[in-house]
Amino acid sequence: MKKYSLLIALFVFFYSSVLLASPIETAEAFIVDYFDGKITETHNKLDSAARKQISEEQLIMIRGQIDSQLGALKSINEPAFQSYGGNDVFVFPVVFEKGELDITVVVSKTQEISTFFMAPRANTVPYQVPDYADTTKFSEVEITFQHDRFILPGTISIPNSPKEKVPAVFLVHGSGAHDRDESIGPNKIFRDIAWGLSTKGIAVLRYEKRTYTYGNEIGDYIDKLDLSFEVIDDAVSAAQYLHDNADKYNIDKNRIFVLGHSLGGGLLPRIDVRQPKLKGLIALAGMGRRIENVLVDQYGYLFSLDGEFTDDEKAILEELKDKLMTALSPELNETTSRDSLPLNLPAHYWLDFRTMDGAREAKSITKPILVLHGERDYQVTQEDFDIWKEALKSNKQAKFISYPGLNHLFLFGEQKSNPQEYYIRGNVNQKVIEDIVNWIQTVK
Repeated sequence: MKKYSLLIALFVFFYSSVLLASPIETAEAFIVDYFDGKITETHNKLDSAARKQISEEQLIMIRGQIDSQLGALKSINEPAFQSYGGNDVFVFPVVFEKGELDITVVVSKTQEISTFFMAPRANTVPYQVPDYADTTKFSEVEITFQHDRFILPGTISIPNSPKEKVPAVFLVHGSGAHDRDESIGPNKIFRDIAWGLSTKGIAVLRYEKRTYTYGNEIGDYIDKLDLSFEVIDDAVSAAQYLHDNADKYNIDKNRIFVLGHSLGGGLLPRIDVRQPKLKGLIALAGMGRRIENVLVDQYGYLFSLDGEFTDDEKAILEELKDKLMTALSPELNETTSRDSLPLNLPAHYWLDFRTMDGAREAKSITKPILVLHGERDYQVTQEDFDIWKEALKSNKQAKFISYPGLNHLFLFGEQKSNPQEYYIRGNVNQKVIEDIVNWIQTVK
C-alpha cells in the first residue's frame, strides 16, 4: 500500500469550460491554479459526477502531502504529448524543492479537462538484472487467462530442460494498479522473484493486475469494487490456469504455490479457501493488522519523517480517523457517500475490506506456509509479523523469517525507510530468494 498509491495517484474525472486557451495552456493553467492554492476554484471546475469522486478536502489533503514531502513548486517543464481517443494527453515533469512528480492532464476536444492524476517522476534508470538470476536457465512464455470478461496478460518463466516436472508459483500483487513485474521506479519486484526462482528450477507466473489492465474502465465498475474484484478472483483464475496447463509447461500440478505481497499476502487465506488445491502459501510483508490500524500508523509515520507534525497534518489525520469510523460503523451501507469514506473508495469496497483480518483468518490453515518480514518495513510492521506468528502457532508447517535491513519491497537499506527509497534502483535481497527456493524444495 504505497504512499503514492494512497495519497497522490488518485484519478479524477471532471469538466471545465476553458474554451479560449490552447490545450497545453489549459492543462498547464490547471496545474498552476492548483499549486497556487486556489482549491475552491479548482473544485468548482469539476462537474457534479467528479465532485462526488473527490472533495475539496481531499484536494487539500493531496496538496498538503505534496507540500510536506516535496516542498514548494519550483518549475513546470515541457510536457510529453500524445493523442488518445481524441483527447490531448499531457504529462508534465513538475519539479519541487525535494523531488519531482509526473502530472498527467487530459484535455478533451472541447478543451475541457477530463482527467488528471499525479505519480512519482518516471525513472529513466534501467532495470538491473539481479546477480542471482541466470536468464540462460529458463525461458519465458507470454500467456493470457480470464475471469469473467476480464482477460489478463501474463508471463510464465519456465526452467529449461528439467528432468522432472517442476513446482510452480504464481505472484499476487499488493494494493494499487500494478503491472506483472510489480514495477516501482526502476525496481521490478516480481521480475526479480520470478527470475530468481526460475534460475533454481521453479516455474513462476506473474500477471498484470486487473486494475492496471482495465484502469480506464474501473470507473464503470466502481460500485462493484471489492477485494474479490480487485485481487482474489484473478488469483484463483491464475492458479486454475497453471493447473489446467501443467502438462504443457512441465509443471507438477500437485505442487502449485501462491506468493502474495502486502495486500496479496493478507488475502492468502481467502485465496486458499477459493483454491484449495494449492500446495503451500508464501506471504511477503503480508498485512496482519486490520486496515484501520495500518492506515493510521502509515499516515502518522509519513508525517513524522520531516521531524514535524503540523496543524494541517493533524487535521488530515483526524479527518482520516473520522472517515474510518464511518467505514467501520454498523450504519455503513451501499448508499453511504464515498466522500465520507477513507481513500474515496466506495461503500461496497469498505463493507468487504473492513472484514479483512488476514493473519487471524489464517488460523484454520494447516498446509505449509512461509511468512517473510523486512525489519525496516514501515507499512507492514513487526506488529503484523508477530500477529502472523501468534495466529499460526498451532500450524506445525508454518515457517517465519525476518530480515534485518530490508524494507517493504525486500530491498536493503540502512536509513529509516521512506517512500522515496522505493525509487532507488536495487533488487530483492538474495537471501529472500534463497529462502523461498529452499522452502519450496522441502515441501513435497
